[in-house]
Amino acid sequence: MPIAAARLEAIVHDGIAAATGIEPKREGDAWRAVLPSSGSVFDIRALVVTIRPHDDGSEIEATMKFDATVGRIGASIWLVSTIAGIPIALAWRGLSIRNAKRLERTTFDALWSFLARSEGAVYR
Repeated sequence: MPIAAARLEAIVHDGIAAATGIEPKREGDAWRAVLPSSGSVFDIRALVVTIRPHDDGSEIEATMKFDATVGRIGASIWLVSTIAGIPIALAWRGLSIRNAKRLERTTFDALWSFLARSEGAVYR
């Protein structure tokens, strides 16, 4: 038996909050939680979760988005413009990508774990 739409919305909201520690906001047909930025190249980090209803239930799609603002891009360009800065910029980029992958993996693991424990959840 499928979970009622309102109940599913509440479960997804609570799952995002549990996985990120951030109160998600509803934006159109998706939930969005913007995660705080650290010293990463990516100063925009967000989890976006969309619920797509189907006849036999609902599909939950989760995406992590990583982006850089002009300020971070400017800092990268400034670093690369100096000979000594090239290795630093490349190391910063590499570390940022590794940390983004780790954040994505741990966030998805926590979200799916929360959703799996929810009443009526069935995975296919």
